Amino acid sequence: MNFERLEHSLLENLRSLWRIRFALIAPNKDLPSQYMLVNYRGLPKHTPANLFPCSETVGQALENLRTFSEVPLATTFFLASIAQYEGFLRHNVVLTPPKKRPMMGDLQKAADQNPGRPIEAQTMVQNNEVRERRNVLIHRGGVADEQYIKSAVMAHPLSDGAVALVASGTVVEVTPAYFTYATKVLIDYCRQVAGLNA
Repeated sequence: MNFERLEHSLLENLRSLWRIRFALIAPNKDLPSQYMLVNYRGLPKHTPANLFPCSETVGQALENLRTFSEVPLATTFFLASIAQYEGFLRHNVVLTPPKKRPMMGDLQKAADQNPGRPIEAQTMVQNNEVRERRNVLIHRGGVADEQYIKSAVMAHPLSDGAVALVASGTVVEVTPAYFTYATKVLIDYCRQVAGLNA
């Protein structure tokens, strides 16, 4: 995967999140249709009978979607972007010695240490926090550990408030604002990995 394709994919994830949030906020709450019961058509036969409450109104469904469009949706898009980012690194970073299934940390370390395509120190610090946040989300249920806290302390002053300082045991989330910040960090980092520094 080349940088242009990765950048397009990451920006499309980000656009999708904000489009969905806009679409959920845009409907006027005063519309009479908000009190209509939702009829979920086209559900597969194997759909659990209790998946949706039979008395759910359009307004309630939209409110549930608005809630989902905060942390759960931003986290989903964040993890999708991380998967694309990791695929980009696998195709653009050379490990010495090669590994059959390199971890993301191995790939980032190799990219950080490539003298032919130097990564700015600030970008490395910010990118490290993004990786550590991914790690606590996937491996620790979002609970901050000492490794994450150290990366957040380093990235906080560079993040314009997107990275909060947290205590051990705090649940770390991905908000739409953080996802926007993280997308910019990933794009900046990958641009430098690709040797396209401005």
